[in-house]
Amino acid sequence: MSGSYEFSQSGLISEWVLNASWSGEVAVLFGNKGVGKSNLIYKLSKAKPDALLVFTAIQVGSEIQLMSAGAHEKEHEAYAHDHFWLDVLPLIHTRTQDVIIAIDNADLLEGHLEHFIQSFTQLLPVMGGKAKLLFVGNAKLEKAKELSQCLPLYVCLNPPSETECGDFLDSMHVKGPEGERSIFRPGFVRHICMATRGNLRVIKRIVEVAKQLAVAEQSTHLSPRQEKLVMAAAGLPYKSRPGAFLLIAYAVLALAIGWGGADIIKLPLPTPHWLDVAKPVVKQSAPTNITEMTSNVRDAMQQLFATWGYDVSAEEAWCEQADRADLVCDSGNETVINQLANSGLPWIARLDVENHALYAVVMRVSDNDLDLIINKKTWTVSRHWFASHSEGHYIMMWPPAPDGKNRVTNKSNAESIIWLDAMLSRALGVPANDSGDWTPTLTEKVKLFQRNEKLQQDGVPGKDTLIRLRQALGEAPRLINETTSGTDLSAWLTSRLPPVVDKQNDARKEKAK
Repeated sequence: MSGSYEFSQSGLISEWVLNASWSGEVAVLFGNKGVGKSNLIYKLSKAKPDALLVFTAIQVGSEIQLMSAGAHEKEHEAYAHDHFWLDVLPLIHTRTQDVIIAIDNADLLEGHLEHFIQSFTQLLPVMGGKAKLLFVGNAKLEKAKELSQCLPLYVCLNPPSETECGDFLDSMHVKGPEGERSIFRPGFVRHICMATRGNLRVIKRIVEVAKQLAVAEQSTHLSPRQEKLVMAAAGLPYKSRPGAFLLIAYAVLALAIGWGGADIIKLPLPTPHWLDVAKPVVKQSAPTNITEMTSNVRDAMQQLFATWGYDVSAEEAWCEQADRADLVCDSGNETVINQLANSGLPWIARLDVENHALYAVVMRVSDNDLDLIINKKTWTVSRHWFASHSEGHYIMMWPPAPDGKNRVTNKSNAESIIWLDAMLSRALGVPANDSGDWTPTLTEKVKLFQRNEKLQQDGVPGKDTLIRLRQALGEAPRLINETTSGTDLSAWLTSRLPPVVDKQNDARKEKAK
């Protein structure tokens, strides 16, 4: 969660867990993925380390292990699941009060739950009867037959309501460039709440992409086109069916009442004057031709820095200033658009337009067109036009490891290894290890993250893995890659939806052609 914001149900469940106010020895806390179950348990463990022991189920190769994740004395130690209770008995015997043993990510124990519970029940008298068992996982636990035999108490952590989702977004300071109001309209907040099903990480990802677009395009609120791009980047569909349904229902209701259909059905009664609303006159401004735009390398560098969240003056917008932001600035020549797009990062392209150089920041790439930012305005151009005017020269920024290198290995210094473990643990929602040693668990974390990001699963975090890691945590901008060969498959699938009509951008696109 962001800051100190807490949902109302979280407080009630926290009190229920700490008081262990359930009959029997076993309870189950379940809910949708990402609604904050693990975060709630970890916070309770840090607040009450004597009352709660937390272990997280992880898979190391073909073996399932339980890693200690709380604030107790043997933190970050891993235990085999089949010998778990014998190994943790000393921890329980040292307790002077009743203790709750929470097993997070308990879904991995499917097929082993019956033996796990039986071992706990048999050893309970040896523990002095002062231990209770709490499983934490997704909704599958509620239907697990192995659990139903011990008649546990089931408690569901529901997704946040629409109001709470809006409050959560406000707590993340989702304001426009001037800070006057939220960049999300209420209807889009409702759509976010329904589409994410309470997944807080996805909501945070939506906020990060929305902020990036708002800053890059100097928007006070998101347009329908930007909303679609935000949902595509989060791998979620953008649908407006509820809104269309409401419009149809409103039209049917208006016709049924009669006054709204006065122009179609001649009624004996006159139309009230307060229904005669004058239509505002919209002045159609002629779109500017992209060939008339001017943008030098400093303007584009200033815009590229802005996508990374840095507000620099044009005089300081140089590649040499990137190291002050802990970034590496690369430049070179590459004519294959998809090769640059696969990096997953925005880049500056130098175009030859009407015999003068034009520098643009590429923010989106698809099979048919690209989105370019030139002087804080977004232009949509066809790939053919871009390829015919691009000189192949590019400038790109990317974030290295703390030691300035483009990979972290078992030979890296302790600071870089601790940093990598902490970043991976945040991205995967598992406990971190601050020993500074390269452990087999760290290798498994790297492989799991690489699998989630559809990267090569070699267990070695190179440049691509480090970039994706920063992007997953909202510390780096993400190029919206909608190409069929792109790495962001979910964004490409979402791009197959009917496009949002944007007349101004369409006119600019035609001019660019």
